[in-house]
Amino acid sequence: MRAGYILSNFSVPREEGGLNFLKTFSFVYVDKKYGAMIFDTGSPYKPEEIILPLKQYFGLSPDDIKWVFITHIHPDHIGLNSFFRKAKLIFSAKDYEVADEIADVALSDKDLYTFLNQKFENYNGFFKEFDAVILKELTKKFWSKKSFGFDLSHSFIEDNPDIPPFVKIIPTFGHTLYHYSYLIESSHKNFYVTGDALSNRLILNIEKKENLVEAEMDAKKYLETIQGFKNFKGIFVPGHDRPFNSNTLKGIRENVFDLSLKE
Repeated sequence: MRAGYILSNFSVPREEGGLNFLKTFSFVYVDKKYGAMIFDTGSPYKPEEIILPLKQYFGLSPDDIKWVFITHIHPDHIGLNSFFRKAKLIFSAKDYEVADEIADVALSDKDLYTFLNQKFENYNGFFKEFDAVILKELTKKFWSKKSFGFDLSHSFIEDNPDIPPFVKIIPTFGHTLYHYSYLIESSHKNFYVTGDALSNRLILNIEKKENLVEAEMDAKKYLETIQGFKNFKGIFVPGHDRPFNSNTLKGIRENVFDLSLKE
């Protein structure tokens, strides 16, 4: 087996001008029996940021990917779903329903800022009117069932899909109402693909609602999710930070992991 990661850049305009570049990490795992799989497909802006490293580091084309696992329905995590035409797409139907409801508001003349702040208590203070304008623009540019990959073979997490037995689907609610993470248990190492339930290693230190640094749909469940990560031993693969060792918190810079190294 082989394992590693690819990063892509998701750019968002800043209120004060210019762009904020957010690095999004996709996890790649190749199993001899079950084939190649990717967890979150990254930014929609530049497909080559995913496709070229996939070939360079793993010798794979998009058609070689057999499984696409999605942690949550945000544009920086589902950007290239539709490129993996021969893969089976695994995601939460409930998370999609919430995202689709938000998209309906964003694509209409309704007040998205008021809608989100009323629907999600913890958005207050984090989600500003400028953010609503940007979200509307992103939704118009990227949101559709086809771009999401609904025309691909897919299964909903809620239906207990038939997936490789070493991939465990873990509810890690909070960042979105139905965010899921993936625990990959291998004979070499265990990997925890956490998406934005644990977007970077510093999040492990957060214990109180007052310490949250971004909008979470359910702050209480988000804090419970963080506590649940603290007993894991292995390699964390966050949504916006390099994979890191749970013992040392040291990041892994190599795109392809050296699985012979001891913890």
